[in-house]
Amino acid sequence: MECTDKVVVGINDKQLVALECFERFDGCGCKLVGRKRGGGGEPVYNNDKADYGTRTIKSAFGVSSNTAFIRLLLSVGVDKVIEMAHAMGITSDLPAVAGLTLGIGSVTPLEMADAYATVANGGVHYDPECIISIEDKNGNVIVDNTDPTGERVFSREVARAALDCMEVVIDNGTGKAARPDNRQEAGGHSWK
Repeated sequence: MECTDKVVVGINDKQLVALECFERFDGCGCKLVGRKRGGGGEPVYNNDKADYGTRTIKSAFGVSSNTAFIRLLLSVGVDKVIEMAHAMGITSDLPAVAGLTLGIGSVTPLEMADAYATVANGGVHYDPECIISIEDKNGNVIVDNTDPTGERVFSREVARAALDCMEVVIDNGTGKAARPDNRQEAGGHSWK
């Protein structure tokens, strides 16, 4: 697979929904109802048809509650989530449907890395660059990308709330097996 091949993004779309919610509301403390979701389409269930009841966004993240994130997406608006995704570096067209939060959109690995780098950078998006600088044979710099200009997509507080939610997934949730031994956070950046 190449970094430009599109893949289904899966659970990553829940992060985009949460980020839009944090921008509009107040962090991880919002309560979500995680029961079967129906009406207007196919019913949506959680893994093993679990009923997670009412939980915070952070807790819903930990159990990967499909029903809670569908409700959240419908509350904040799928169009707003797509706008957030594009501001974070996803350039692919995303389907404007509630199932977006379940990972039915296809993006490239580079786009997902770019979007997650925005979270790791405290809410500032930088276009990806694979070349930092180029010098000619005389040592003159002909390309210099050492000081890129980024664009703030969301606040550091929103980024911190997103990282808090992601941490619960690897600390106690569905991603526990992927937890790094060194407790490294967000690609090496630790800016708590």
